Amino acid sequence: MKFKVFAVGDKIEKFYLEAIKEYEKRLSRYCDIKLTHINKKEQLQSKLRSNYFVIAVSHH
Repeated sequence: MKFKVFAVGDKIEKFYLEAIKEYEKRLSRYCDIKLTHINKKEQLQSKLRSNYFVIAVSHH
């Protein structure tokens, strides 16, 4: 199973980067997971394929 995590925004807080790295380490035994940082939400649509799930999390 493959997962792509898209982080949208100007910057990613250090806390979130550390958490993502920890989850990548834990999940790597079971699946491929990759983090991609994009600056604008408009770029997200072009990155998604036809069969996907979107989970949106806001830290504001």
